[in-house]
Amino acid sequence: MIVNSITGVRIAGAGNGWPEDLLGPSARLNNAQIYEFFYGADWREHLAQRQWDEDRPQQEFGLRSRSWLRGSSFTVLDLAIVAAEKALHRAGIKPQDLDCIFVATCTPFQISSTLAGKVARHLNTNAVAIDIRAGGAGGLDSMITAAMYHSHGCKASLIIAAEASSLFVSKEDSANGMLFGDGASAMVFVSDENAHQQGLVGGVLGSAPWQGKPFTVTGRLPPTPDFKAEDYLFQAPDDTYRACLANVWEQTSLKLKDAFPAACADMSVILPYALTRPQVLKVAASFDTTADAALNLLAEHGCIGCVSPLAAIVQYIEEKQAAGESATGDLLGSMAVAGGIAWTGLLWQM
Repeated sequence: MIVNSITGVRIAGAGNGWPEDLLGPSARLNNAQIYEFFYGADWREHLAQRQWDEDRPQQEFGLRSRSWLRGSSFTVLDLAIVAAEKALHRAGIKPQDLDCIFVATCTPFQISSTLAGKVARHLNTNAVAIDIRAGGAGGLDSMITAAMYHSHGCKASLIIAAEASSLFVSKEDSANGMLFGDGASAMVFVSDENAHQQGLVGGVLGSAPWQGKPFTVTGRLPPTPDFKAEDYLFQAPDDTYRACLANVWEQTSLKLKDAFPAACADMSVILPYALTRPQVLKVAASFDTTADAALNLLAEHGCIGCVSPLAAIVQYIEEKQAAGESATGDLLGSMAVAGGIAWTGLLWQM
């Protein structure tokens, strides 16, 4: 599916929320600490047996640290609220002025109630509250969905992506578990008749068949009487499934370029879902551009699921501001391929 341009929509404010905002510095785990989590006090012996360096996660995958809620009483809702309040403050928008709230997550803490509704209750607003469930593509799908609502009368919306993947990590799967972090990202969209060129330049969305063993939580809901606890933790994917994902990543790049060739050629930066440094660099190379903000975010916070593309956009904005520059006028690209397999690509004019 191709979604055409929806302009006159401006990002008025944005912010990222991390476990450190709730738990302090102890929530941040460096590579030594993550090895100790998976292998215990004698983790150095395990690394020596495998001939692994302590900094292997950084050398091979581009990760220095990640932040976890695991072991605390906080949930993905708390992260969503932290990011939402930051975005609203920076936008100068009161919650009561919001028309819509969209929240994406792959890791909800309850199955039968809307996370967006709980955010609305905390903010004391009666805005429309909608959850978006599309795996790792959910954050980008929320941006596109919000833009569509703005094209039909919405004046101000809050878009949130939040993940608490650490709560679903298996201690038996260090190879994948060490890649993931927790976090949230939020943006406030406003309809602005003076922002003629700002907004969604275009998007592509779809799904694809797959084979093999996916990276997902396989347990049925509600749990059956003979359920196993490990069924409700992420399972490691096999090579067949990884190959399917790699192919869909390539196809998503092609579809975005085929649908919007001129815009892709003018892209300022690509900020995709980030799992590893090699994966991000491959996406950047396919568009002949850079992805520095996504790589910087990955290094400090790991893969944060559907939050990743939105948080990278916030990271890009903040890096520009720190350099005394503005992101206004820049053309941002992003992509995500989700388990299932669902995929999304978009272009956004700042």
